[in-house]
Amino acid sequence: MAESPRPRWIAVTVKLTLSLAMVAVVLGLADLSEVVERIAAVDLFMLILAVGLCFGQILISSIRWHIIGSGTGDFISMWTAMRAMFAAMFCNQLLPTSIGGDLVRIGLLTRQGLTVGRAARTVVLDRTAGLVSLLTLMAVTGIVMSNQLPEHWPVTIIRLVPAAAITLLLGGMFFGERLAEALEARGLAAWIAQLLRDSSVLLRRGPRTALILLLSYAIHGASAAAIWVLASASGVEIDYLQILGFLPIVVLVQLLPISIAGWGVREGTLVTLFALIGIGAASSAAVSILWGAAIATAALLAGLIWALIRASGERLPDRDTSQTP
Repeated sequence: MAESPRPRWIAVTVKLTLSLAMVAVVLGLADLSEVVERIAAVDLFMLILAVGLCFGQILISSIRWHIIGSGTGDFISMWTAMRAMFAAMFCNQLLPTSIGGDLVRIGLLTRQGLTVGRAARTVVLDRTAGLVSLLTLMAVTGIVMSNQLPEHWPVTIIRLVPAAAITLLLGGMFFGERLAEALEARGLAAWIAQLLRDSSVLLRRGPRTALILLLSYAIHGASAAAIWVLASASGVEIDYLQILGFLPIVVLVQLLPISIAGWGVREGTLVTLFALIGIGAASSAAVSILWGAAIATAALLAGLIWALIRASGERLPDRDTSQTP
């Protein structure tokens, strides 16, 4: 018997309701007329620039993913990886989960000849690279921004948690081969063992690893630049480095699977963080809505390109992933 789609639609409805409710709360705390005024004041060129920065993030993400995939075995071409990323980013704006785009990438890779296990590992490693760069950025900016946090905030914990997480992730990658052998000796998941081996291979290839991290920082830098452009265009005075300092928290909160495409949680988090440096709710709400719109527009553009350009029909050679689960 086929599974009823009702639970899925209930989850979508709940998350959509939460997103709308959180946006409504943010707008309720702000002067709505000021929010509209600041949004209307933004020049079209600045909006296009922000969308371009968001679209640039998608392109850079595609390059990073391709470098990770090709560094751990046979992989699809750069162009095919880019098309798959376009589809994933488009679907992220529609699916009620933060990993929806990842599932789309895995599905498209299997159509190109990779096994599900191999495809999933490249996506997990790509996500891990983004997480490591985000945590290192948080660790650095956490020190720089700590003097702007309220006195009652657990500043020490905020500094230590990213450092501990980075140590754990890098340790698992560095000792990946040994951990993989230990897992296999105990009859545990072969997929996890291969993931550890792949991560160890990447970490030991210094130039490739450095390039992956550099691209990851470029993605975060472009995101902060898009926010700064929109803030400046709407008359909000904030430094680029301040935005870069707050960005890791905003990005991590958006990953929570409680909203549609981050709407609501993004606005609430940005309003809260910007309030720490004296920016009013109306100003930060306007910037957040503009940023969300820029992200959505870039994703829609990527989806349009994905839909219009025919697939190349490229497939990997039969040897790809035949020795991996």
